[in-house]
Amino acid sequence: MPKDVTQIYFLFRLLAVCHTVVVDRDQKGEVYYQASSPDELALIQGSKQMGFTLIDKNTTHMTIHNEHTGRNDVYEILAEFPFDSARKRMSLIVKFGNEIIHLCKGADNIMLPRINFD
Repeated sequence: MPKDVTQIYFLFRLLAVCHTVVVDRDQKGEVYYQASSPDELALIQGSKQMGFTLIDKNTTHMTIHNEHTGRNDVYEILAEFPFDSARKRMSLIVKFGNEIIHLCKGADNIMLPRINFD
């Protein structure tokens, strides 16, 4: 996969996983989301349009349907550092398969200085 395509893939996977959105189901079993902000909801909906659908989440695990692989990917939630006004970002540490992944998203003026563009 070309580098830019890989980066886009991982961006939308990050948005699908790194959030505080709660998954609920209505009486028919249809999934709907409850988000702490309209931004969080928009990011989940955007990642869904790009093939990463949040289908379940609790305090220890979340499941993302990955349309690119056709699998339901289960992420074990190891630690969450919620967004706050001092850090201006949120972080999530998850286990996916044998991999430990640190995911972080936040305000552009906080995140850009921390990005390695190489």
